Amino acid sequence: MSENNFSAISQMVTEARHLLDTIKGGAISAMQTAFDNKLVDFTGQFTTKLGSYQTQLNAATASMMEVINGHNVYRVGNKKVYEIQHTVAYGGYQAGANPDSAFPNAKNPNFPISYFNLIEFVANQGFGTQSDRFQVDFYQTHRGMVSAQYVDHFVFTGTSSQDSVSGYLEVKAATEHGGLCLYISQPTGNREVAITKDLIGRRIPISLRDIGQGHDNGTARLSIKVDSRYHVGADRHFYLKGEYSSSRGQPPAKLYNSNSVHWSR
Repeated sequence: MSENNFSAISQMVTEARHLLDTIKGGAISAMQTAFDNKLVDFTGQFTTKLGSYQTQLNAATASMMEVINGHNVYRVGNKKVYEIQHTVAYGGYQAGANPDSAFPNAKNPNFPISYFNLIEFVANQGFGTQSDRFQVDFYQTHRGMVSAQYVDHFVFTGTSSQDSVSGYLEVKAATEHGGLCLYISQPTGNREVAITKDLIGRRIPISLRDIGQGHDNGTARLSIKVDSRYHVGADRHFYLKGEYSSSRGQPPAKLYNSNSVHWSR
């Protein structure tokens, strides 16, 4: 049956309905209007109740989970826990494209160094109380391969108390290529700690914010600096799990940065 025939039948049905409605004195139209009004009323009530239930659900789960800086943060006992997964961009691979002999296969030799913030503490009458603790477990690899060429794994465990944020770096695995280091910014100056193979198995004390620099002075962060020219042709993917107990702690407000983030911001 052609489209024209369908249109003709549809028009006949509409005209027949109008004729029947006229014979019935408009009763059919009245019934249709009443039904439409009921449907609108029901939809409105349903939407209102659904919104109310969502509000109640949010209130009920707030003690268990909340969204902070775009990340789901779960309360486990007296600590808060979050997880982040990310693919590290790089400038591409092309054999012999770069005149720099240190990175001969970097297709884009000017690809910027990347900075990733892993956890941060915003000063507000200090960075925490006497017993506040935090930990970041960072694991990075290429295509999930457990290989000395591709795995970087470290754990940073510390405390955030009053005007100090510090802890221990434990390196579990490090690639042979390099290109990864901790980046620390604080009022006394910036510092980098390279994650290298000679650190594997060691426990190194590191301060993210030295004492005596104020209780309300900017943000203390644990960040990493990545030079992706070291792994062109083999992209990296990292997973991190962060946990903290301080009310001043939080997941990073901005994970990726093309420039280092200053302690004052």
